[in-house]
Amino acid sequence: MKSIHVDQGGIIAQICLNEACSSGCGSFIQTLSATLNLPVSEFSKAGLIAKSPVDLGSRCTVFMNSRIKQAQKDCATVEDISAGLALSIIRNALFKVIRIHDPKDIGNKIVVQGGTFLNDSILRAAEIIFDNEVVRPDIAGHMGAFGAALLGIERWEALNADKEPSSTEIRSQFLPSDSIDSLTWETESRRCGKCINNCQLTVHKFSHNSNVEHISGNRCERGLPIEQQKQSKDLFDMVDWHRKRVFSPKLYTPLLPKDAKHGTIGFPRALFFWEEYPLWFTAFTKLGFRVILSAESTDKLNLKGMETIPSEAACFPAKLTHGHVSDLIERKVGTIFIPQELYGRKDSKQGIENYQCALLSTYGAMINNSFEFDKFGIKFFSPALPVYDDVVCAKRFSDKVRAEWPDIKDKEAQSAYLEGCKAYKEWRDEAKKKAEDTIAESRARHQPIAVLAAYPYQYDGIHCGSITPMLLQEGYNVITADSIAHLGTDIIRPYQILNMYSTDGRIIDAAKFVANQEDFIFLYLSSFGCGVTPACHEQCQSFLRVNGRMYANVKIDQALNIGSVRVRIRSLVAAHQQQLALISAQKKRNALLSPINQNNDGEKSTQNEKDIQNSPEISPSPSLTPPPTTNNQVQFDQSSESLNNNKKAPQVQQVKLIPYGYPSAEQAKLAQTQMKDVRVSPINESLQAKELKCDTCGGSYDGQPLGPQLIDSSITQGMGKIPKKPYTVLIHNFSFEHGPGYCRGINSAGYNFQVCPDFTQQEMVDVGLRYVNNDCCYGSVLIVGALLLSIYKKVVDPNLLHFCWIHMGGSCSSRCIGFYIRRALIQAGFPQVGVTELNYNYLVNPEMSIGQTMRVNFAFVIGDSLTRCFHRCKPYEKVPGSTKKLWQLWYDRYQEHVEHGPIFGTAKFIKAMVKDFEELPLVSEERTKPRVGIIGTMCKVEPEFYDWMKDYLVDEEGVEITILDFYGYAIAPSYNAMNQYSTYSFPYAMKIGGYVSQKMIRMFIGWGIDAFQNSKRFDPMRHMETVLERTWSIVPATHISGEGWFYTSQFIFLLDQGIDNFICTTPFDCMPVHLGCRGAMKKLKAMFPKLNVCVLDFDAGSSRMNQLNRIRLMLNSMPERQNQGPQKTLCRVGDLEDLIGDDDLQYSSSSSSSLESFRSGCSPVACQSCSSSSGCNILRKAVQNKLAQQTFIGAVAEDITEEIVKAQQPIKA
Repeated sequence: MKSIHVDQGGIIAQICLNEACSSGCGSFIQTLSATLNLPVSEFSKAGLIAKSPVDLGSRCTVFMNSRIKQAQKDCATVEDISAGLALSIIRNALFKVIRIHDPKDIGNKIVVQGGTFLNDSILRAAEIIFDNEVVRPDIAGHMGAFGAALLGIERWEALNADKEPSSTEIRSQFLPSDSIDSLTWETESRRCGKCINNCQLTVHKFSHNSNVEHISGNRCERGLPIEQQKQSKDLFDMVDWHRKRVFSPKLYTPLLPKDAKHGTIGFPRALFFWEEYPLWFTAFTKLGFRVILSAESTDKLNLKGMETIPSEAACFPAKLTHGHVSDLIERKVGTIFIPQELYGRKDSKQGIENYQCALLSTYGAMINNSFEFDKFGIKFFSPALPVYDDVVCAKRFSDKVRAEWPDIKDKEAQSAYLEGCKAYKEWRDEAKKKAEDTIAESRARHQPIAVLAAYPYQYDGIHCGSITPMLLQEGYNVITADSIAHLGTDIIRPYQILNMYSTDGRIIDAAKFVANQEDFIFLYLSSFGCGVTPACHEQCQSFLRVNGRMYANVKIDQALNIGSVRVRIRSLVAAHQQQLALISAQKKRNALLSPINQNNDGEKSTQNEKDIQNSPEISPSPSLTPPPTTNNQVQFDQSSESLNNNKKAPQVQQVKLIPYGYPSAEQAKLAQTQMKDVRVSPINESLQAKELKCDTCGGSYDGQPLGPQLIDSSITQGMGKIPKKPYTVLIHNFSFEHGPGYCRGINSAGYNFQVCPDFTQQEMVDVGLRYVNNDCCYGSVLIVGALLLSIYKKVVDPNLLHFCWIHMGGSCSSRCIGFYIRRALIQAGFPQVGVTELNYNYLVNPEMSIGQTMRVNFAFVIGDSLTRCFHRCKPYEKVPGSTKKLWQLWYDRYQEHVEHGPIFGTAKFIKAMVKDFEELPLVSEERTKPRVGIIGTMCKVEPEFYDWMKDYLVDEEGVEITILDFYGYAIAPSYNAMNQYSTYSFPYAMKIGGYVSQKMIRMFIGWGIDAFQNSKRFDPMRHMETVLERTWSIVPATHISGEGWFYTSQFIFLLDQGIDNFICTTPFDCMPVHLGCRGAMKKLKAMFPKLNVCVLDFDAGSSRMNQLNRIRLMLNSMPERQNQGPQKTLCRVGDLEDLIGDDDLQYSSSSSSSLESFRSGCSPVACQSCSSSSGCNILRKAVQNKLAQQTFIGAVAEDITEEIVKAQQPIKA
């Protein structure tokens, strides 16, 4: 998928490519049609007569396999699958690549090209989605070839315009036809050996010129013969300089073994050491340690730690750390040091917070859980340190070091750390100076510059070792974003995200600087599985796009596709060179035809004249016209002239406000014309009452809607007051049992809080993906979708609406949801809707009285008590439906009591409720059914799946489910506040606030504890202190991002109640859960050997069948199920294809046959009616073979390895 935006002058303004790969749609369709035994032409025509196209999501076609298999199992026809695939491809192109919100923004004249559009179904899908005529030329599949030929002719004519026709220089070098007929060639293979990739090269030699080698298989041009390589002797690669400077053996020489009084200490060449190695080397060397650095990253080193990786969904830099730690173990170091840095250095002036990555900030704990260091006699040292404050950190460092090595004195340890800070500052200053010198030298030589925006650990050669050579070969000097961030930190821009990450703040500052430099391009590197980078990338993109700067985003992983990266870089370079040519031509015309503008300062005017006459072709120019926007954002002039002189007022372009979906275009236009009459919530009233000005150019935005370009940090700090009646305050459905009760409690203060209606998951995803990046937290997509659906379906009046969303705090990316919501509201045409963020520990408005605050908090305890009673009685009820009826009775009473009942009558209320459920007739008082605990974030934001899962488990699988008490979400932040005071020396007021909040919530919990204390039917309610010590021994208390350590405590809470089986629901790529769930699994299983876990990852393309299969696998591995003896198996062969894959299925013990041949003997219908009591042996062998290959890694393998692969046990689906 590729998209090229061209401005009115015919110049490329922007190039967008699918971030994961460069193509694949056509080949995927071809492969799928072959699987269905249909020619591609028939498969494409089948979609034209589809009656009900299946929904395959909008993800990349490569990830649609599970959805297609699910559709097949649901008896979808070939016609419906073909049509659904075509619609998904078009949606993917529009909403993920081109990033539009309304298909009508494409325009009325639409021409499509590319081989994929030869598929009639895809052409028809485009017509349906665009609701317009779409023209497909008869050469659509060859337009790229024709374009290349036309470009070749143009360049040939330009180069040879003054040559004679007889000149050999202008003749084609294609061989004559007779030479082609007699052409022969030789092929050989060899290894490159010129870098750590050591590529496998395929070398061809042709008979017409056997001295020339034609090489393929190389990931970069180092493998080519010298004469074919582009020379870049005079160009500078700062990434390579960074590697050599940070880990310089000359500057940082380890002590000799005889001088190391405290032995050896190992640093992995990963994570924060790519920036802080000078600091820690200096500090520990001063203390008498011999510092050992792990080897450079290679594929072989990466494989060393593969077996210890607990989460395959983690980013590659995190997984690579395991290999480096394994290397240090092989080197037999005495200690391994990995610091935990929740907060980084605050370099950006516009940074609201200075958090580090939620995963890597506490990754030392995951390393500690993954390796058995005691077995190797190695000490693992991973203290939490406040590196943002040198003095405070020196004392903290001293305390931690002396706790491990008592002979080290306090003054000595503090002095050593401060010496390390000096070394760190020296290298950072040197990097800044090097970048400034490179810029000056590049401009003196008329050379363009490429800025590589990445986290420091992504400068590792295994990540970008093939990327920077491409930039050098294109003639660009390469500098890093963090080395020029200081040049942009004083440029103040309104943000459209919450700038709360330390490293991201530096990248954004660099983007602000590059936005004013015409000779720069910006290349942003992000890792697969990183949940932080989408927001940072969008902010950089916004700043760069305003001034028409060239940028590209490249996703990197261990399986980096160099071909797709080369396409991006060459496209970026070609567009930039075309832009520079236009700028140069404009400058020359301006110098010849336009008088030089006079300036009040004569000396400055003279200097400007000299600059115009003598400036190089790539120097900055204010004459470049910014390209038209394509994302409905507020547009204002930020040319270099207005930025420097503060004289030119911004030219604000009217915001295009067209909602996608339910309202018609006419309704949207009418709303736009009536915008001045719209009533706004108090937050927007207060902002519009004062004159909004750009901090950079002084231009006024008075009277304009608060667009995403104009959102500043004040909106992140509460975003204003929550309005009372008659405004409706919507809140997303964070819990079906607790949400309405919370609303009734806060409504007692005069508010009108309501929970968003329960829309279907598909509805929320369809609307949410129009406005939220698919790589952002899945909860963001659902929340934005639910809010807009509430407006579109007229559930609420947008003119009297305010919205609140809840997050756990810390560095969780969910804190950016408020900005996604604001941007979505503006782009959809509803800027009048205000937004406020809430924290689980601060679910109150400061204007509320103490009594009203108490109502909000005890609502959680009553909801927890009611939920406990319901799920305990439901599986054993004697009269079907009696539990639900009693639950509804008390649910209504619960909401009424929260709003109007006596506060100190709550204890009596809970006891009466428990008594009623105690008297409910049950089949048996004994718990004979297996118990399953349900925990995780997605239970709070996807009610449709949550309700389905509860009904399925109880009614169809016959288990008793247990859901952890919700009060933990309210009390956990109070512990975080107290821990931050003790660990990071936060203000004492934070500790007091956490203490008071904790005491109040504990009082309410005490009422619940008393009510269940003497019950024989229900489990007792407990305080959180009962599990804190064990939780923090696995996951540190400093892990406060998102659910953080609280996620781990949920396991221990329920395990103490005798529940061994768990279903964990989490958004895909949720970084805090990597540590709190998967990273803690090894130690949890050591504490509780019977632990059986199924982890379900959710995103916009999740397959319900895949999730169901994972649940089934977990259930069938329970000892209760396996002790029941042989069971009738209803398993279909497709049920495990989602988890294993066609290529890994071995359907015969003697030989491997194809999936199609197996199905010919055992169709899905025959499989369902199979009466075999021993289970499907063929399917069991497939699982065994897969596990034997040791490639079935991750949560699923952990779930089924021990139990499901027992030869005599059936696999029940």
